[in-house]
Amino acid sequence: MDIASILFWAVVVGLVIYVVSIYNHLVRIKHSVSKAWSNIDVLLKQRHDEIPKLVETCKQYMKFEQETLEKVALPGEKPASHTSSRRPWRKTW
Repeated sequence: MDIASILFWAVVVGLVIYVVSIYNHLVRIKHSVSKAWSNIDVLLKQRHDEIPKLVETCKQYMKFEQETLEKVALPGEKPASHTSSRRPWRKTW
C-alpha cells in the first residue's frame, strides 16, 4: 500500500463518519421536534379539560355574587320592618 491509497481510505472513512454523525444529529433533532409537538398536544388537551371547570367555577361565583347582592340590597328596601326589632328594650310611647 502506498501513501495515496492510505490517504484515500482515510478520507473515505472520515467522510463516512461525518455523514453518519450528521444523520444521527438530524434524527435527534427530528425526535426533539416530535417530542415538543407532543408536549404541546398534552398542554392543549389539559387546557381543553380545564375550560368546563373554569366555566363552572365562574357560574358558582356569579351565583354567590348574586345572592350577596340580594342580601345587601333587600335590607335597604325594607327599613321599616327592622326598626322595631333593633331596640326592643326601648319603649315607644
